[in-house]
Amino acid sequence: MVSNFIHPQSAPHEAAEEAAMSNIRETVVQTIYDVCRPERPDLSDHARPLLDCGLDSLDFSSVLMAIEDSFQISIAEEDLPSVGTIDRMVYYIEERTSGA
Repeated sequence: MVSNFIHPQSAPHEAAEEAAMSNIRETVVQTIYDVCRPERPDLSDHARPLLDCGLDSLDFSSVLMAIEDSFQISIAEEDLPSVGTIDRMVYYIEERTSGA
């Protein structure tokens, strides 16, 4: 028999982690929209590469600078492939800010 028991202390931690990821995702999406004004790229698929969503390389660079400022992080050049989608960017940011 498989138990569905969830440790009582893990549920609040997981909920807090989900909320943090959601807040990061909302900030990332809003930042992209702000940088790309007046155009609104199609960001409905968070796993789709941003350069396929209507951003050009200049938009992408501007988004990265705005994200760095917003989250007080630095995105190294070698990490650029790690932030090419909204999902990947959210995980990248969460990894670098979770201990802050």
